Amino acid sequence: MKPITLTLCGWGPFRDKQTVDFTKVSEKGIFLITGQTGAGKTTIFDGITYALYGSMSGEIREKNSVRSDFADADTPTYAELTMMHNGLLYQIYRNPEYMRPKKRKNGGQAMTKEREKAVLTLPDGSVMEGSGEVTRKIQEILRLDYRQFKQISMIAQGEFARLLTASPGEKTRIFREIFDTALYDRFASVLRDEANTLYKEVMEYRHRMDEDVRQFHTEDEIWKELTSGEAHPYEQLMDRLEVLEKDCRREEKEAARRLEKLDQEMVELEKSIQQAETDQKAFQKLRETKARLEALKGQSGDMAQKEERLKRGEHAAEIRAEYQQVNGVEKQLYALERQEKEEEEAIRREVALVQECSGIYEKRDLLLAYYDLSQSMEELEKRKTAGLTDRSSWRRSCFATSRIIWNRRNGPQTGSMS
Repeated sequence: MKPITLTLCGWGPFRDKQTVDFTKVSEKGIFLITGQTGAGKTTIFDGITYALYGSMSGEIREKNSVRSDFADADTPTYAELTMMHNGLLYQIYRNPEYMRPKKRKNGGQAMTKEREKAVLTLPDGSVMEGSGEVTRKIQEILRLDYRQFKQISMIAQGEFARLLTASPGEKTRIFREIFDTALYDRFASVLRDEANTLYKEVMEYRHRMDEDVRQFHTEDEIWKELTSGEAHPYEQLMDRLEVLEKDCRREEKEAARRLEKLDQEMVELEKSIQQAETDQKAFQKLRETKARLEALKGQSGDMAQKEERLKRGEHAAEIRAEYQQVNGVEKQLYALERQEKEEEEAIRREVALVQECSGIYEKRDLLLAYYDLSQSMEELEKRKTAGLTDRSSWRRSCFATSRIIWNRRNGPQTGSMS
């Protein structure tokens, strides 16, 4: 925002209409407003601030008390500002609420109230009225509210006087109000609260670490030296703890290897124990067997008698079996003898038949047949003696011998001999 002209009428020390043309001094960029006390320097800033926001630049003056005491009854009180912003021209007119004499023909001194008024003429020529509406539009155009404008634009004269005579704490409060640093104060307060919270946490952790340090026991001389004082150097303690931790991890690995070796030895010992238990059971069984053997040795006399009786019993069983076998053989022999007699009778009949044959050739055949028959008879006698020939075998031999004799007498026959 760049002021072009400011017109004040019936305002403070200005009884009549006064116009400040800023175009004559703003071309060089920076200019200075000077004058004696009461000349109206602060009034200029009050007029600009009031024209923009409807409020004064400082807190000493009130906007309803700016009417000049020297202004005539017909002289109005107002501030009119023409400004340039972003290359566009704006004109603002405002008058505060104040009391003025009524205009009466009889010359009475009755007072009337002049209402507050605000008019904003936009670059396109449109007009906006109303104190609140104009203020909101100016904030929208400048993107600054009343306090922000005061903070970046000026320090009011009254507040500067208070600053010079105030205590350090009061100066801090004044600067906070002037520059609107309450946000930063709140931010600092939040940071202080967080810092206090963190400090409490740090102290709590420190107490815990002190307790841990007191409870940690080690024969390490460096650790004892570091923890000998009241204040503990925690960074050095952490470094030393890392060294001790590495040593512990190394010892842990070594212990793990030894434990693994002991586990293997334990497995071997368990195997040995199992084998020993097995051997013990075998020895126990052997001892029991030996005891039974000794007991049996003590019963050896009885066992000998029992063995003798057993042998006798076995011998008797064998004799009985032989007796039964001999009895069966005798029965067979008796049957064979009867069969033999029958066969001898048949042979005698056959021999008699052979003798009836005549001729040398026939006699030769009969002799041969007789010889064969004799051989058969001898074989049968041997088998009979051995008890190996049954009746059917005897009959078959006899029939075979008779067939031989028949064949030698009559020649081979195709039929069967009954």
